[in-house]
Amino acid sequence: MLILAVVHFGLLVFDSTYFRFRNFYSFYAPSVVLFYDPVKGVTPHQFTGGYLSQASEYFSSCHAAQSVDPKLQAQLVLLSDQMIEENPFERAGLTGQLETIKENMRKFTGHKTSSKTAFRSFWQEGCARLEIREKFYHRRIAPYIQTNFWRQIDTDGQPVDHFLIVDLCFIALFLLEFLLSWISAVRKFGPDQKVLFPLYHWYDLVSCIPLRELRYLRLLRILSLYVRLVQSEVILLKELPLYTRFLKYQRMILEEISDQVALNILNNIQAKTRLGTNRELVEEILKTYRHAIQHLIVVHLQRFQLPHLNEKREEISDMLADVLWDSIQASEDYRRLQQIPFLNTALDQALNKPKLERMAAQSLDIFLAEAEQKLQSPEMKEFLTVLVGDVLDQVMEISRDHEIQTLLENIHLTVLEELKKSSIAKTWKPSTRMTRNPDGITLLPPVNEKP
Repeated sequence: MLILAVVHFGLLVFDSTYFRFRNFYSFYAPSVVLFYDPVKGVTPHQFTGGYLSQASEYFSSCHAAQSVDPKLQAQLVLLSDQMIEENPFERAGLTGQLETIKENMRKFTGHKTSSKTAFRSFWQEGCARLEIREKFYHRRIAPYIQTNFWRQIDTDGQPVDHFLIVDLCFIALFLLEFLLSWISAVRKFGPDQKVLFPLYHWYDLVSCIPLRELRYLRLLRILSLYVRLVQSEVILLKELPLYTRFLKYQRMILEEISDQVALNILNNIQAKTRLGTNRELVEEILKTYRHAIQHLIVVHLQRFQLPHLNEKREEISDMLADVLWDSIQASEDYRRLQQIPFLNTALDQALNKPKLERMAAQSLDIFLAEAEQKLQSPEMKEFLTVLVGDVLDQVMEISRDHEIQTLLENIHLTVLEELKKSSIAKTWKPSTRMTRNPDGITLLPPVNEKP
């Protein structure tokens, strides 16, 4: 089966690159082109094929009768002009071949500015310099014209490609092998392989999709072929006992060293935690960075903004005006003043809801402006610095509480113990692999109690 996979992969590479290297095959291995063109639905181009036939008749007439029919000359000139104007090479992606033909003809005839003039001069020369011209034509013109082709179109609008039939034969064999291997894996390793086997060998299935749109998935055959070569021991590097043993012991040594270093670090941290040294350490660190923390908090407090107040300024001012107006109207002094003649009119003019709304809006604007200025003022900075300092002092004072310290130490020790368990487990030794307790993490007893 390995030989079949190698052959199939070689055919895939050849088929995928056939048109890219078809010109090379045409020049150096024409038998390959004659054999494989029908597989890809390739036929000689009608125009260029007719052109070659007319040219062959032209040189045959010169050899037989030492003259050529003027109508044949005119026909070749006309076909040359048509070839230059219509570019029959374009559909096959061989426009470069036409440019090479024109360049060669211009150089041979000396008409370097016009390809049409060069071809007209070549064919109208008759049988003069026949040997030189015929040799030039068969070496520098005809081989490039012969590379042109016409590819047939199938009923689905896609180019004809009979390689799919060849590919399906190989795919059928590979799928049969996959099915047999799947059945064997299920019998050998249990029913779990019904799901695991196709997942592990997904590349074999994907690379067998024969659709043209997914032909690039055939590149996965490289992975499949590599696996087959390894399994068939054609590639022996990783199968050498010395190499595999070296990798095994290298992994074991590196894991042991890293685990021991991690355990020593975790044990030292646990010991210092039980001795209570971390209590003083945390407090010292807080004291060391106290001013930096204090400065950052003050800076951010000074940048404190109230975007909601700015966006809802009119609604808030109206709400404040409504509250003030309702409060004023509800007061007994205002009601008594309203009962005094002449004074109530002056009171309504001096104190009314529109004026309160303007006063509330002005007060809110002044408050927002003053608040921003006050926050940036040295006095406010000093006040915030003192306030934040007091808060930090209270935090450090609270952290000295015995119950809080005990709780934090227990949490710290539990986390360290779990890390130690994960470090003890060896990935290369199945018997020591860590299994998680379904009931959760086991909490350690408090440091001030005996287990």
